[in-house]
Amino acid sequence: MAKLFLALGTNLGDREGNIEQALSLLDASFGPRFAQSPTINTEACGFDGPDFLNCVVVYESRKRPYTILKICKQIEALMGRTDVPEYDSGGNRVFHDRIIDIDILLYGRTVVDTQTLTIPHPQILTRPYVKELLSSLPCSTPEQIRDARDRQGRQELHRLPAAQGGRQPRKS
Repeated sequence: MAKLFLALGTNLGDREGNIEQALSLLDASFGPRFAQSPTINTEACGFDGPDFLNCVVVYESRKRPYTILKICKQIEALMGRTDVPEYDSGGNRVFHDRIIDIDILLYGRTVVDTQTLTIPHPQILTRPYVKELLSSLPCSTPEQIRDARDRQGRQELHRLPAAQGGRQPRKS
């Protein structure tokens, strides 16, 4: 089984109740929690809005990454999240207030890089509170965070054109 690290965040309504409800629904899908960080208050990232309540929870799982994503999205919808991803004219994601947000941060040593799912989470290192929450967990180590950064760096390198140092296409 692999350790599944999920970040939860909410900035609407009864934030503590939202986190508790999401955790209860996650427990029903993944079983008992392996670990949970403290819940902290943070400023909205990427937009002006009310503060968020955030935590990280860890489960042990054998589920496939897309099954995990589907479960997280179903819980978000069940709790009333209705927004669909929105992008500005430059292709950058536009963020909004949300009743609940459940992000897959890490899943063992799994690396997924598709249009619908990226593991490790692409913003795992750019959101300071995520590193703080991960560091508070006894099952999370600085090496895991560095390893996630290294895997992300390799993903970025593979996306670059060969002229910029990216992976060269294989010749047949």
